[in-house]
Amino acid sequence: MPFDPIRHFYKKIGYQQSNVKDIVIGEKYTGVILNDGRIGVCATLGEVIEKMPSDFNPDIKEPTHRIILNAYLNAMLNYEHEYEDTKDIFDEIDFSKYKKIVMIGWFRTLHKKFRDAKMMVEAYDLLEHNRYLSPIDHMNEAVAEADAIVVSSTTMFNCTLKNIIDQASDECDIFMLGPSTIMHEDIFKYTKIRALFGSVFKPHDKAVLNIIKIGCGTPEFSGHMRKVFLKREEF
Repeated sequence: MPFDPIRHFYKKIGYQQSNVKDIVIGEKYTGVILNDGRIGVCATLGEVIEKMPSDFNPDIKEPTHRIILNAYLNAMLNYEHEYEDTKDIFDEIDFSKYKKIVMIGWFRTLHKKFRDAKMMVEAYDLLEHNRYLSPIDHMNEAVAEADAIVVSSTTMFNCTLKNIIDQASDECDIFMLGPSTIMHEDIFKYTKIRALFGSVFKPHDKAVLNIIKIGCGTPEFSGHMRKVFLKREEF
């Protein structure tokens, strides 16, 4: 069976509603806060999520349930590590050594850093539309030719991650990025991904949940999160 991070971690640690203090659903993100204050988030990508009942029992096949599970797993797992450093992906990875960089998912700030550094990047996004994005029907070809791919961690819940990994060459360095990232070494065991770049929040930070609730996203809550990363030992 193809590796599905949401299915894998759901089977590994399950979902306990008794661990959850609140689930906050916004236009751009869903946030989960646990009883001990840990917070996890997942982008919604336009999915309309109804408030879940108190006896919520996740169905791994339902996209909206996968979003909530992603946020829950994010909260449960992302705090397990002692992160050695806090760095932006652009500061940690030397992208100048790559010949063809592809971005799957629109990361506005990161793309600007590439532009400012005079680095060419092909960026693709199904929902976003701007002059920096390449036609989506060219994406598969670009992925196959890339030697570095920055892929949005939302591909974990919408089941597009496998297709990207399968099309990338074995020599391609793949990096997962975004607040939705589940930070766990098991992803390295079952995929070709080289590094995970995600976030942790200060426990009990209700401001994050309020920002999500009113429909805002990463730019608005970025000041409340700490950027963290995990890399393969051999990378």
